[in-house]
Amino acid sequence: MSALLIKYLISLVISILLAELLRPNIQNQKRPATSGLDATTAEADRTIPVIWGKPVNTSLNLVWYGDVRTRKITKTIKTGLFSKKKLTVGFNYYCGLHIAINSADPDAKLLRMWYGQNLCFEDEQGLGLGSVGDLFPGQVPLEGLQALLGIGYANSYRKANKQTPGQGLKGYFNFCPGGEGTPVNYYLKSINPRSPSYSHVSYLVFPYAHIGESNSLRAINVQVRRLPKLLGSNYHDINGHANPAEILYECLKNEVWGLGLDDEQIGKDSFLRAAQTLYNENFGLSLMWKDSDKMVNIFEEVLRHVDGLVFTNSWTGKVELRLLRDDVNTDTILHLNESNILNLSTYGRSSTDETSNEVRVVYSSLDTPEQNQVICVQDLGDITARNGQIISTKLQFPGITDSELAALVATRELRNLSHPSLKVSLTCNREAYYINPGDRVKFSREDIGIKELVLVVLKVDYGDLESQEIAIEAVQDVFFLGTSHFTAAPSSEFVPPNKDALPVELVRVTEVPYLLQKKILQAEPSTTATMVAAKEPSTSSMGYDLYYSVNGSSYYDLSDETSDFTPCGTLASDYFSSSPVDTSGSLVISDLDYELESVLDADVRENGENLILIGDEIMAVTKVTAIEYGVYRVETCWRGLLDTVISDHFAGEPVWLISSDVGFILDQDWDQDDNVFLKLRTGAMGGQLDLEDAPPAAFNPVNRFEKPYPVTNVRVNNSYEPELITSDIRFDFNWRNRLSQKKVIPQTDASVAPEENSSLRLRFYNIAGNLKKEVTGVTETSYTLAENDELDDNGGEYFGTYDVELTVIRDGVEAYQSERKKFQREEVYQEGDMHHLVQSLSPAAYWRFEE
Repeated sequence: MSALLIKYLISLVISILLAELLRPNIQNQKRPATSGLDATTAEADRTIPVIWGKPVNTSLNLVWYGDVRTRKITKTIKTGLFSKKKLTVGFNYYCGLHIAINSADPDAKLLRMWYGQNLCFEDEQGLGLGSVGDLFPGQVPLEGLQALLGIGYANSYRKANKQTPGQGLKGYFNFCPGGEGTPVNYYLKSINPRSPSYSHVSYLVFPYAHIGESNSLRAINVQVRRLPKLLGSNYHDINGHANPAEILYECLKNEVWGLGLDDEQIGKDSFLRAAQTLYNENFGLSLMWKDSDKMVNIFEEVLRHVDGLVFTNSWTGKVELRLLRDDVNTDTILHLNESNILNLSTYGRSSTDETSNEVRVVYSSLDTPEQNQVICVQDLGDITARNGQIISTKLQFPGITDSELAALVATRELRNLSHPSLKVSLTCNREAYYINPGDRVKFSREDIGIKELVLVVLKVDYGDLESQEIAIEAVQDVFFLGTSHFTAAPSSEFVPPNKDALPVELVRVTEVPYLLQKKILQAEPSTTATMVAAKEPSTSSMGYDLYYSVNGSSYYDLSDETSDFTPCGTLASDYFSSSPVDTSGSLVISDLDYELESVLDADVRENGENLILIGDEIMAVTKVTAIEYGVYRVETCWRGLLDTVISDHFAGEPVWLISSDVGFILDQDWDQDDNVFLKLRTGAMGGQLDLEDAPPAAFNPVNRFEKPYPVTNVRVNNSYEPELITSDIRFDFNWRNRLSQKKVIPQTDASVAPEENSSLRLRFYNIAGNLKKEVTGVTETSYTLAENDELDDNGGEYFGTYDVELTVIRDGVEAYQSERKKFQREEVYQEGDMHHLVQSLSPAAYWRFEE
């Protein structure tokens, strides 16, 4: 044997020995804990949706998973030169699942199921009508009984799917559509003997689902077909989609999640007529409603899809449905003209700039969860007229799943959006008493050059018997474009607005309350800050620059920023003292060129929204109702906020919306003896007002920022507005602390510890304004004036009519405002067995029976 061969053999042996020594020691994988499944479980506040048609439901609620099991995945591994070993390389996961789908319907059918984006079950006829008690873990049901039992087989490992190996879903499942008489699922009962039947929902049960080699459970999405048929017609099924008229009718009738109306409250015939029309149009919808949306939203969504109206018939009082279609004989409809129109309040046509020549409709896809389709239609004539410019509008119609229907709806919307629409608001006499929303009327007015324009009535206000007026809002009917006759209109007599800057005629100057000043500065206030509210002098005004002068100086300094005008209304009627949270609706604001809306209490507390200033009292509007344009009734008002108190106000006083826009002068070291004069130099499209032409507004600072807050929620003998007092006089109140108060709070919030060294002073005045008694040093949350003490202090007589002033004092500094309470003392006297009540209107009216 040659030396070379021996050397080669030695090298080979050494290599083999090294390979064996360095071979990794492959261990079996440990069995995982069966409690470690990664899945999205039920949410306590998550509601079960209602479905119509056959939408893809991606909002399933996994209400339970458990019974987790694992099986080894083994593989033979070579462990040596002449050896091998079977090792555990992973685990297959199996578990039980209980999944809620939608509200119960015994006729619902399961059509398809996806695991993630992969289809794992499909049945064109639909799986349903199942009994739910015959499926065990590991059991394979007989082939012919699967559909009868509501049992299906899910498998996401299909050739057409791009399924990641080891991350799919396989296994038999039970679909239960729910409904009355639903038995308890056998598998769920085996897990929990006290399991209910869950008859109020449609649900899935997987007794032994194989979810792959990962402990992560992916989203399961399903398509269930549900077709309500409460109208009792054969129009409920439109190619597997729900009839929109059936959807609306069910929303009105259902007593669980709907409005629960009786048959006597619904005009069923109108819904049947609409159902037949929609059936003939092939107009089926597939929608899903989650309870987090308001019922009115699903109504509006369905009506937007079908172009219809739901209204209460003025004659029958029943709720009816009307579709807007080209089905009207214009020879028989009401003609509104000078003979019956009392007032034409609004008349206008949108400009061509507001029109569109392309509509893109986004509609739902039934093939893949959470994916949509788009169809586009164009007005080629308008595009050509605009030199090729495309003005596109995108509209969402999630209830449509068919491309032909989407094209028809897109064409309908393009017809509406490609023409400038004419809108009319008018009042007419009782000749229109039978008009309902959805009706067509003809409209003619010679003074604006319109003859027999066909309108669709959108809204009707029938008024009352005293006014004899009916208000109508209507829009031009697109089905009759081109049939109206327009004549030459007379001169509009339009007078262009004055573009010159005008001086401010109404202005309110006051100091900024401590809390607002602190929030503006983001620091502790140390000097006076001034707040200016100014009413816009004309519609062409564009804000103002704020100038100030001190103690008669002829030179006016300019403040830092240009300010906007403050929305200002007028107090429509007297508004007297009331409870701190006034819900009487007696506060009415008129002449307000501002859209005042209700806000949440939290918006007032945290952000100071809807703060108003009337006189010296700051209030907050939380709930408001628009009576007509510029007129609002305040339904809920927080009174006497921050450092102000509740007081009386009279009709005609300005109402300032100070949380909207005001002008500020911050950080001015003015003394209380200073005389400050302000000028507002307004701007307009025509330029700025000369400073000399701006009238001065006088202002005397009082260092409001350093004054303690008054007591709040003051009650006299447990009454906010006492009239007659016949016993001891007890005052109850809440303390406030400007330093610790971080939010705007109503007076009814609990009392807090006041600023250090604060106390309350009570002064009792009679009707003549004479001080009859003074009490100081009160630090509790109540004070009582005993009847005997009152007589002792006044020589055995009562004070008569009371005017009590409650003032908070801290280290000699009095509150910015003092609370006042006025009431009358009613005296009680006894003569033998008779009691006489004598009301003291004044000390002079005092008298008593002698013994």
